[in-house]
Amino acid sequence: MHTLLTRTLLLVAMWSVCLHAQAQSAQKQEASLDTLKQNAKRLSTQSMSMLLVRQRASLEDRFRDGQQHFQRGQYFRASLFFTDILQNYRPGERHAEALYMLARSLLRAGDSFGARSHFVALLEKATRSADHAAFAKASALRLVALEARTHRFKEVVKSIDTYRRWLEPEVIAVAPYF
Repeated sequence: MHTLLTRTLLLVAMWSVCLHAQAQSAQKQEASLDTLKQNAKRLSTQSMSMLLVRQRASLEDRFRDGQQHFQRGQYFRASLFFTDILQNYRPGERHAEALYMLARSLLRAGDSFGARSHFVALLEKATRSADHAAFAKASALRLVALEARTHRFKEVVKSIDTYRRWLEPEVIAVAPYF
């Protein structure tokens, strides 16, 4: 009986030691998790500022790479560079030109819907921004041509009416034929 009691007490003692170790382990894990959260927050703030520095330094490089791919006929790849500029760089320099080149790249790559949406976005921004207005005439002409090429004749008339200020009189004159 004595050995049975000793064994039982030994098992209870081992069990309590295991529970205590698990509790300490859980506390250590929570402390480690808190430390990881703090480090992640600190690193995310630092990495964002480093990312902004990298972006400012490479904006011209990204734009030049996009143009080179466009000139080589690699329109999908060019569209990735221009999309990167629009999504990851502050609006301002090269933003309007990147939007125009993105629309052209998508058009050449065969994505007429994507090209149309970006030409329209550029034309909508052209009323508020001189940078975008510089590309408005070319965008309006390409948009009307795209609508005609895709046999969206009602959209041709609508585009001509909407973007009349940027279109040549010759283009406006053909609207009744659609």
